[in-house]
Amino acid sequence: MQGVEEQVLDSFGLEGKKDEYGAFYGREKPSVNMCYPPLVWQTYDIDITTDGKGNTVASVRHNGVKVHEDFLLHKDAPKPSPILLQNHGNRVVYRNIWFVERR
Repeated sequence: MQGVEEQVLDSFGLEGKKDEYGAFYGREKPSVNMCYPPLVWQTYDIDITTDGKGNTVASVRHNGVKVHEDFLLHKDAPKPSPILLQNHGNRVVYRNIWFVERR
C-alpha cells in the first residue's frame, strides 16, 4: 500500500498518538494503546479489504484488540505493492508473518 504506514514502534505507556504503535502514521491514531512492555512479543493482525464501493479499507488488531475498523486507505483498489518492515535503527525481530489472500 504505497504511501500508507502502519506504525510499529515501542510505545508502551504512551498516549497512542498518530506517530506511535498501531497508528496509521500521521493519519489516524489507534483507538487504544495496546503495547505490551519492551521485550514482550506483540501480535499484530491487519486485514485489508475493499468495501461495497470499491474503496480499500483496513482493520487492525494489536495484541488481540481491534484498534482500527474499516479505516479508509484508498478511494479505489490499488495495484499490489511491496510490504516493507523497518526498524528505525533499533534491534527488531519479526516472526510468523503470514500473508493470506482471500477470494
